Amino acid sequence: GLQLAIEAAKKNPEAVSELTSFGAAARTAEPLVVSLLSHASPTVRLSAIGALGAVGAAESAPALTPLLADPVDWRVPCAAARALVTLGAAQSVSAIEALAREHWYPPVRDCARTAAAALKSGGRAEPQSHLWDVPDGKKWRHPPPNGDPEPNALSAAELAKETVPSETGARKPRLPAQTGLKFADGLLLGTDQGEWGGRLIWKGPRGEKTLVASDFRGDTTPLASNVVALHSFGAFAVSLHGLGHMSINEGTAYRIDRAADGSVVATLWRVLPGEPERSSRLPDGSVFISCRGGDVVLSPDGRLRMASEWKP
Repeated sequence: GLQLAIEAAKKNPEAVSELTSFGAAARTAEPLVVSLLSHASPTVRLSAIGALGAVGAAESAPALTPLLADPVDWRVPCAAARALVTLGAAQSVSAIEALAREHWYPPVRDCARTAAAALKSGGRAEPQSHLWDVPDGKKWRHPPPNGDPEPNALSAAELAKETVPSETGARKPRLPAQTGLKFADGLLLGTDQGEWGGRLIWKGPRGEKTLVASDFRGDTTPLASNVVALHSFGAFAVSLHGLGHMSINEGTAYRIDRAADGSVVATLWRVLPGEPERSSRLPDGSVFISCRGGDVVLSPDGRLRMASEWKP
C-alpha cells in the first residue's frame, strides 16, 4: 500500500518512482519527494521529478521551476517541464518558453515547446514514472574538426607499461590501462570493459594506486564504469564515461580535481547525450565528443553545445 511505498522510498530513494502510481493520494509524501530533487544520483532526481508531478499540487511548482535551468543533466529540465504540465502550473510558461529558446540540446527545446503549448491550452500531461530514452543522434552528427594532440596524454609506449587493479576476486588481478593522462604529480589510468564496467584509478608519485571514480546507476560517488577518454583542462582533468549495451545508453563527464588533502576526487560534471564513442581536443581548448545522442563540444567552463555550432 501507500505507506509501504513511502517507507521503501525513505530506505531506498530509487524507489521514489513507485509513488507515481498513487497520484494525489500520496500527497503526504510530497516533502519526501521534494527533498529528493537535490539527491546526488541523477536517477533519483529524475524519478523524484516525475513523482512530484504525480503526487504534488500546483503549489509544488516553485520546487520544480529552478530545475529548468539545471546545467549538469540535460534530462532534468525536460523532466521538470513535463512535471509542471502535469501540475497545471500555468505560471511557469515563461520559464519553460525560455528553456525552449535557450537550451543547447534540440530535443530539450522540443520538449519545452510542447510543454509550454500544453500549459497555454490548459492541457495536462500524464505522470512520467520512467526515464525516457536518449534520442537517436544521427541527425546531429557533425564531421569531427581537426583536433590538436591531447596535452599530457600518455604515449602508446608509456600506456603499455601501466595496469589497473581489477575488482576483488576477479579472475585477472590486473587489467591493461586503455587510456592514461599525466595529472598533477601522478597518472590517471582508465579501463573500458564494456558491459562488465571499467575503472579509473590514480597512480601517485610513489606508485600507489587508488580508485578515483567509476559509475553505478549514475551515482555521483561511482563504483564501476567504463572510462572512454581522459582530457586535461589545466588545473583539472575530465574523464568521459559511458556504456551502450542493449537498452542502456548513457554517458557522463566527471571533473577530476586534486583536493586540499592531496587526494584525487571526481565530481559528476555533465551528463552527456548518450554513450561517448570518441573525442578529440579542439584548438580553443574545448573537447569534441561524439555521443550516440549527437555530437557535442564541451568547453573548459563546462558549457555544452552542439558540435555544429562550434566555430574555430
